[in-house]
Amino acid sequence: MISSFAVVFAFVAVPVALEYAHLAKAQGGVPKTVWGAVYDENGDLYIGVTVTVNMWTGGVGGTLHGSHVDGPSPDGWYSVIFLDVEWTAGDTIQVIAEKPGGGGQAPPVTVGCDSSGSQEIDVHFQTAIPQFGSPALVTLVFCAMLLFFFRGTKNRGRSRSAR
Repeated sequence: MISSFAVVFAFVAVPVALEYAHLAKAQGGVPKTVWGAVYDENGDLYIGVTVTVNMWTGGVGGTLHGSHVDGPSPDGWYSVIFLDVEWTAGDTIQVIAEKPGGGGQAPPVTVGCDSSGSQEIDVHFQTAIPQFGSPALVTLVFCAMLLFFFRGTKNRGRSRSAR
């Protein structure tokens, strides 16, 4: 015959243990792998990049929970592993990819950390767009505006018939 202790154990201790295991996993009780591909401006895998993955509590700029670097990449893929004490579901993952030789970086990718043990985050470099802030361009535009203004004031004193 089954003892009352075994019945109580089966109906109380086992569900409590299973719930504890579920909570431990949801709270970062297992390692987390963050991985993905890095694409260049043309959409091809970018070989030779170095990727830094930061795990933030309270969003980027909050408390840095963990940080790992992978690279330079021989094939355009990266993968880092955060120990169970370095992440919690709900943290913010920030992925930063840098070109070889300090040639710039892709816009950082920031996503929420889910409770799974693995999360894919791809990074895309963007085509550089020239900005209006170039001193030479600002000077050129300013001179063109001055010429247009003075040309217009030169002709204002004459009547229409004299033009």
